[in-house]
Amino acid sequence: MEWVFAAVVGILAFLLGYAVRSMKGNSTDSFRVNTPTRAGQPVNSVPAELVAKPADAKQVSSDAMSQVEEFILRGKKIEAIKAYREATGVGLKEAKDAVEAIQRRLLNPSNSA
Repeated sequence: MEWVFAAVVGILAFLLGYAVRSMKGNSTDSFRVNTPTRAGQPVNSVPAELVAKPADAKQVSSDAMSQVEEFILRGKKIEAIKAYREATGVGLKEAKDAVEAIQRRLLNPSNSA
């Protein structure tokens, strides 16, 4: 008999929780974390003027570029991306795109016009 009582209490608790959540609107809204904002942007975001701009291949030293090219020719794309990021300070996406462009230029020089 005790297990029936426990089951009924469990079901009622579930239904009560569901009803409370549905009264608040979308069920995912009740789990949203409120982040403080400063002038329309999250507090922990970096202002646009402080974000580093992606570096062009021209801004990379010749030693760093030769190291990146060497990694590419050896088939070590991840090491090439790491070396490019260290040399330029750009983000992962920018470094990956730059290394892939260098890779295309190195492996198919006829299309690099």
